[in-house]
Amino acid sequence: KVLIVIDSDGDVDKSLEMLKRVIEFDDWVAAIPEPAIESWVGLDRRTLQRSGQGQRRSLYLQAAEQVDIELLRKTDNAFAIFYAAVREA
Repeated sequence: KVLIVIDSDGDVDKSLEMLKRVIEFDDWVAAIPEPAIESWVGLDRRTLQRSGQGQRRSLYLQAAEQVDIELLRKTDNAFAIFYAAVREA
């Protein structure tokens, strides 16, 4: 089974339809964060884009340490899909 994680860029349905058109096998699952994967750890993409590489890395690490995985699983469907797929692997 293949896990695919892509940003929705504001349109989950369109992103999923694109995957269905281009993936040529059946055994896959998609986790599509809304609007972007940074939302899983409470970061804003624009803030990250304005940051230098070293600062960006630090922001990601701090955010990852503070995330409540159980709460995120319950409140974010895309993360729940991601989590389940990783646990199955």
